[in-house]
Amino acid sequence: MSADGCRPAMPARIVIIGAGFSGAVLAVQLLRQARTALDITLVNASGRMARGLAYGTASPQHLLNVPAARMSALADDPGHFLRWCRRTEPRTAPEAFVSRERYGAYLADLLDAAATTATTATTATSADTGPGPHRPPPTPPVHSLHRLVDQALAVRPARDGWTVLLARQPPLPADSVVLAFGHFTPALPLTDAQVRVAGAQLVPDPWRPGALAPIGPDDPVLLIGTGLTALDVTLSLQTARRQAPVIACSRRGLPPWAQPEIPMDEASARRTVAEVLQAGPCDRVPALLRRLRQRLPPRAARPLQTPDAAAACNADPGSGTGTGSSALDWRALIAALRPDTVALWQGLPEAERRRFLRHLRPWWDAGRHLCAPVSHQRWCQAIAQGRVQLLAARVVALERAGADLVVSLAPRGALQPPLRHRVRWIINCTGPASDPRRTTEPLVRQLLADGLIQADALGLGITTAPGPACRPLGRDGRTRRGLHAIGPLLRADRWEATAVPELRTLARDLAGQILADPRDLPHPDTGP
Repeated sequence: MSADGCRPAMPARIVIIGAGFSGAVLAVQLLRQARTALDITLVNASGRMARGLAYGTASPQHLLNVPAARMSALADDPGHFLRWCRRTEPRTAPEAFVSRERYGAYLADLLDAAATTATTATTATSADTGPGPHRPPPTPPVHSLHRLVDQALAVRPARDGWTVLLARQPPLPADSVVLAFGHFTPALPLTDAQVRVAGAQLVPDPWRPGALAPIGPDDPVLLIGTGLTALDVTLSLQTARRQAPVIACSRRGLPPWAQPEIPMDEASARRTVAEVLQAGPCDRVPALLRRLRQRLPPRAARPLQTPDAAAACNADPGSGTGTGSSALDWRALIAALRPDTVALWQGLPEAERRRFLRHLRPWWDAGRHLCAPVSHQRWCQAIAQGRVQLLAARVVALERAGADLVVSLAPRGALQPPLRHRVRWIINCTGPASDPRRTTEPLVRQLLADGLIQADALGLGITTAPGPACRPLGRDGRTRRGLHAIGPLLRADRWEATAVPELRTLARDLAGQILADPRDLPHPDTGP
């Protein structure tokens, strides 16, 4: 019992399921902000703590899509990542695009540092003004951070909080549980019959460790998808010995677009966006898009209306599709929209959201998630040299021909017979899935079956209550005390919940909510 007659509070038990960017940075923020003892457990099935899908790659060719100066994991310290880079590479420029593997090492180091220094930080910032005549010196809280490699199978309410059931270890008791398990496994873009024909020559998830290892330099490959995943896979396959072709197809054939090599006019873009938003209601997507187009020269606005796949690799700097930059191009406007995107999304009626997803989402994703200029140059070089063929087409048939597969591709909008290509491998590059109802993950299925979460109507994630606490709504429309979510699961209500600038702010604010809400934490047992 402490000197003031109260038994000390038990550490707050917080279980974070998922240890990619969202889970790791949330743990960091909890440790940095805590003023009472915490017992945090990060549960991650893959064992790659602080890396997840995006930063678990070991390829030096896989680069961040954003310059180093804008990739800090800490919302209140914008230069943190750049300073970290310069500890080992002093000449790292603010505009440098570093490898994703290096960024994963940064997140792991950040997590280690937060766990090591948390006690010192909380002591130094304690609100206690010092010992009084009858008050002993404050005892710094002791934090614990456990990194558990296991699969969470279920989260169930318990008498004093929650219980997390694991695949291989005893259940974990928790006061608060945070669902931070990131993206779902990519959905297969083939029919069940086509999947059976492809057999082991179909790579359903190229990010699974070792997934591309069996593919030889003489094996022709079909990539289904032409976005950032296809770019990364293409760069991984392009070895010096490779002679076989790579065919990349998607319904629209939209390729990745590049970040500009010279700074964009951000101030002018922000003023332009403010004028567009003030010009009238923004509850209809076509009207908003039309207003944005009108603010740009015709050539610079082209990707906002009818993107040309070939132009993405062969445009002049002023066109807005190459790696140069005009005074105000479409990329600047898309970037300037980011602070308002959540409010815009939440203001759209469901019918408008459906229209956006059906007609404009591929263009938005291509324009919003740009790639590093050097990656774009390598991709375009491979296309120009004939090593990669980009098609706007869809798979309509698949048959086996000995050790190979013959795939029939119907070109978009063309009244001609399908194109037949003989390949050895088919790689699913459609990107991660988002609909909780379609995943086979046991935890997600349990949460849905027990009514603790509910999927949104559009299959983008789960529904949550408004506010920074990120509380999932159950089947009955109510939240559960001590249950939170962060990361791509929130896309249904917030849309922007997948990139570092938004996720780092969500992590900071959610940590503050968990620590400030006494309903989520245990109380000290007061004595006589």
